[in-house]
Amino acid sequence: MCLASPTGLSEWSSLATIIGAPTAVLALLFGGFQLRRALLVERGRFMLEIERMLATHDRVHLRLRPGGDWCGTGIGPTTLEERAQVEDYMGLFEHCELLIRSGVINSQMFENLFKYRIENLVANPVIVREKLILEKDYWIDFIQLVKRLHLTVPGLHGNDK
Repeated sequence: MCLASPTGLSEWSSLATIIGAPTAVLALLFGGFQLRRALLVERGRFMLEIERMLATHDRVHLRLRPGGDWCGTGIGPTTLEERAQVEDYMGLFEHCELLIRSGVINSQMFENLFKYRIENLVANPVIVREKLILEKDYWIDFIQLVKRLHLTVPGLHGNDK
C-alpha cells in the first residue's frame, strides 16, 4: 500500500473513521456522565447553602417549632422587629419556590428537607391571618410553595378544606 496513492489515503481515512467514531461516542458519553455528576454535586452544595441561609432565621424557626412560644398558642409576632424577621424567613422560602419553578432546586429534595419548616409557619394562625390572608397579594410565591407542598391552610382561598 502506497501512502501517497489515492487508494492508500482512502484506506487510512476509513481506518481513522472506524477508530475515531467510537472514540468520539465514548468521549461524549463520559463527558455527559461527568457533567451530570457535577450538576448533582452542585445541587447538593446549593441545598447546603440554603441550610446555612436558614440558620440565620433560627430565632423565628425556634419560636415556631413544637414547644416554641409561637407554636399552637395563637400567639405570633407582635413587634415590628418580629414581623420583619418572619417576613425575611418567608421571603427566603419565596426565593426557593422561584428556584424550584425554574428547575434549579429539585422539588422532592426541597420537600424532604424543608417542608416541616413551612408546616410550622402555616400552623401559626397569626402569621396565616396577617401574611397569607390580609397580605396575600404580596405572598403569591410563598402561597404557591404551600400549595406545591400540598399543605392545607384554613382560611387560605382555594386551599382550605
